[in-house]
Amino acid sequence: MIPTSSDSQIPRSETFGKLCKLPPFRAAAVQILALSSEDDDAMERLENIFGSDPAMATELLAAANSVEFGLRCRISSIRHALSILGVGRTKSLAATIAFSGYLRNQLPREAVRFLWAHGIATAVLAEHLATQAGGSGSLLYTAGLTHDVGRLGLYASSRETYEPLLNLEFRSIDEVNYMERQLLGVTHCVAGGFLTHTWGFPAILSECAQHHHAPPRGAADETHIVKEACLLADSMGFSEIRIQTEAADGDAAKSWENDPLFEKVLCRMQQFS
Repeated sequence: MIPTSSDSQIPRSETFGKLCKLPPFRAAAVQILALSSEDDDAMERLENIFGSDPAMATELLAAANSVEFGLRCRISSIRHALSILGVGRTKSLAATIAFSGYLRNQLPREAVRFLWAHGIATAVLAEHLATQAGGSGSLLYTAGLTHDVGRLGLYASSRETYEPLLNLEFRSIDEVNYMERQLLGVTHCVAGGFLTHTWGFPAILSECAQHHHAPPRGAADETHIVKEACLLADSMGFSEIRIQTEAADGDAAKSWENDPLFEKVLCRMQQFS
């Protein structure tokens, strides 16, 4: 049963207060997100950042040596990984490692499995759309991966209130946003914009997190791409939340089964499950 407006609402200020108490995002990851692939010293700076976080460096090497990349030689150092994978792909992997680790530490794996799947699918699709349009695939991958951070933040900070919403079926995203405002005073979009700003994410990632369902006039192209990728992820069968129209979208999901992008999503999900 969908909660009604008579349910007690947590004050907006209290919700923001709880979000502020969440552990900060991995410092090394934030530095990597802020680094531009176009900088002349990008590789050197990345190597130094990974040097400050040995655990992330170890996870990056494990990911780089995975079946997904099919490299003939074994990568044994960050410098080697950077030279083989490039700055953009290394940044994408680092973002996935950091975000996956944050989820594992903050939320039950089974409870957020479908949210994680939606994030991975949106990331892969946004990267693909950006590359087709001649944009930065690594930036859009990260924007797609983190676009729903507000939903995860609300779940982690107000679990008893938010968890029931994840088990309900809604008529539309607008209805989801309405119920979030009724119960917590904010939507997951507003929470996402707030968290990414608080954690020091680049402004474009904050914009995508806050406006991925309804980009305002003048929004960056990246925000529109993330919106499209989010919808495509839903059609692929990786919805962020249960929407009643999903039953009618079964054929659309089946049409993706032999698509290389679908295989890439499954591979990436398995790699970071």
